[in-house]
Amino acid sequence: MLKNILSNYIGKVWGFVSVYVFIPLYIKYLGIEAYGIINFYTVLVTLLLFADAGLSETLGREFARSSEDKVYCRNLLYSIERLYLVITLSIVAALFFLAPHIADNWLSSRTTPKHEICLCLRLMGVSIAFQFFSTLHNSGLMGLQKQVLANTIQISWSAFRSGLVVAVLFFSPNLLIFFYWQIGSNILFFIINRYQLWKQIMYKSTPVFDKAILKNIGKFALGMMLMAVVAALNGQLDKLVVSKYLSLKQFSYYSLGGNLAQMPVILVNPLTLAVLPIINKIVHLKSRRELKNIFHQYAFIITFLSSLLGFILFFYAKGLALLWTGNIEIATNIEGVTRLLALASIFLAIQYMPYLLAIANGHTRTNLLLSILCIILLLPLLYFFIQTFGLVGAACPSLILNALVFLVLGYIIINNFLKGEYKTWLLKDVALPWIINLGIVFLGYQLTSYLKHPYNILVAVPVSGICCLSLNFYLFGKMFPDNSINKTVNKILQIGI
Repeated sequence: MLKNILSNYIGKVWGFVSVYVFIPLYIKYLGIEAYGIINFYTVLVTLLLFADAGLSETLGREFARSSEDKVYCRNLLYSIERLYLVITLSIVAALFFLAPHIADNWLSSRTTPKHEICLCLRLMGVSIAFQFFSTLHNSGLMGLQKQVLANTIQISWSAFRSGLVVAVLFFSPNLLIFFYWQIGSNILFFIINRYQLWKQIMYKSTPVFDKAILKNIGKFALGMMLMAVVAALNGQLDKLVVSKYLSLKQFSYYSLGGNLAQMPVILVNPLTLAVLPIINKIVHLKSRRELKNIFHQYAFIITFLSSLLGFILFFYAKGLALLWTGNIEIATNIEGVTRLLALASIFLAIQYMPYLLAIANGHTRTNLLLSILCIILLLPLLYFFIQTFGLVGAACPSLILNALVFLVLGYIIINNFLKGEYKTWLLKDVALPWIINLGIVFLGYQLTSYLKHPYNILVAVPVSGICCLSLNFYLFGKMFPDNSINKTVNKILQIGI
């Protein structure tokens, strides 16, 4: 378990590096508007995740539950791959024909001609198609508990497509070169991911397309698909609206602020990847005591990690942006957006444990209904706040809706699957570390506010972080005296075996 968590964190640390080191270089070599087009590619990848149809999540879940049944795993993967082929070809065709319309209505640039933007959009379609297959195969490796292998491939893939492209852009700073490189990288790692996954489930039988298997997983996959659709819209609709109503330059500012503000979610995401297979097994074994222990311990850890980083981002947004980009104009423009989205990220991260609890129980209805409600509210809220407050206003709906979902989702899911534990989760797992981190980070900010940026960050952030971690770990030990998570998980796995 700890090895998997460590490998997940290494993967996320590299993901952190690839985002927060290479983006300023993209801006330096290609310009702020070209970065907006690159970020639009990222938005499209996320939005089109609905085309995944919930199949990658379903594959990981089924592999985690049935890893010993090689025949079933092979037939399942073979069948899903055939569906993926249809899905990815549809994506390529859609972007090919819609490229002129998107270029006219969303990506109005002063520096990049329309025909070049159209070609970039068509190249995006090809790149996304191969990336989807890699996501499917990586999810299968994670479900088989091959997280070290999966993260090794993921890190290599990220380094190749996000890091090495910088060297190419240094000699040939051209936006088309960037997208050609993405296609080449995604093809290469599609081959590697697929080979490694099939290698893990080798068996003497020949895999077959099995409609019965697809029918059996269809209900769960459909629920995951609908959740992916609404989650993608909730996460990316604000960017689409910003790209529609504001300039490409402002869209770039908003995207940069969003990238900086997502750090709390990036920090805790490896924990969720490692704990989901464990929760799946506990639910399958119907061990309420072990489920309760794991749930509260990880909920506390997720809250104190995400809120610590989120509050640091809130109070030191401008200074951190300046250290990151080295550009005072960018730092000034993204400060307000970063502050609001950092708070939204805290609420989003805290939702993870109730969400995982629901997924492990095969329950998708509540997540789906809440997400649909958010989409219904999001468009009018975005329109109102953008028209009223401009760029900063675009961040307000995310904060409002994530706070609302945090309360409602936690109440419904915990009362359904861990009855009687909602109050403990809200007060001890969430409110306690939240208040501690807010108080300490605010105090550090006030005590060092007389120092000029970025010197207050270099002094206050490390001291505040150490104080928060020390106090939270002390409270964690008091609240969970039998807090050896790894020992608990090993016990569960032994029972399962």
